[in-house]
Amino acid sequence: MEYALVNFGEHEISYLKVDAMDKPVYTLIYRTEQVTEEGVLYVYLFTEIFETKEAAQVKAEELNNT
Repeated sequence: MEYALVNFGEHEISYLKVDAMDKPVYTLIYRTEQVTEEGVLYVYLFTEIFETKEAAQVKAEELNNT
């Protein structure tokens, strides 16, 4: 397999299979929040890439039900 260097973010180094360069992907961006006993709020941002729209939808539904 051959991989190509791609830029998915300002500070991330990512590689993608060359034969997958022209295939669509679906990105799900979501955040979670956590409040500690001291009242400190932590916000976590996540990005996940899926090969199909259906897979991204399943993950989104899982997150909405938790």
